[in-house]
Amino acid sequence: MNYYQPKFPKGKLHEVVTKYIDNMEKLGREPNCEIGFDDGRAASGAAVRGWLLRDPQAGAGASRYVLLNDGDVWREVEAPATVPGEGGVRTWLNAPDDDIVLLLNRSLANARMGGPGFLEAEEQVQLHVVGDRRGAGGNSTYHGSDRRRLR
Repeated sequence: MNYYQPKFPKGKLHEVVTKYIDNMEKLGREPNCEIGFDDGRAASGAAVRGWLLRDPQAGAGASRYVLLNDGDVWREVEAPATVPGEGGVRTWLNAPDDDIVLLLNRSLANARMGGPGFLEAEEQVQLHVVGDRRGAGGNSTYHGSDRRRLR
């Protein structure tokens, strides 16, 4: 349950994520995945780098998060292996929740201790498409390209 409800949830998410990215960069860490804009045929435009994290405590329904420098977060929760045919949940976050806040804090602590900070190894990042940010609940302020491709 999420007990803290910020007055401006999207702004708070942006603040939390950009502060995390700033701290990781101060530790000498770099984004671990390449994101390109997809027009439906192929990646086009300038490449953008993003941060791909895997939550080590997510258990069987492994959670991965893509953090963008503008503060947006794409969450992927895989369906547990015990549920055949389920595709899991993939969505843009519109507000910070307990899971992302705790993951970012644990990731930063791990990186400060010399660990990988829960960042996926770059060679393990496979190409996949993330969803349209403009359709995120109808309240997204994003007006750019509608698809992104991760490498």
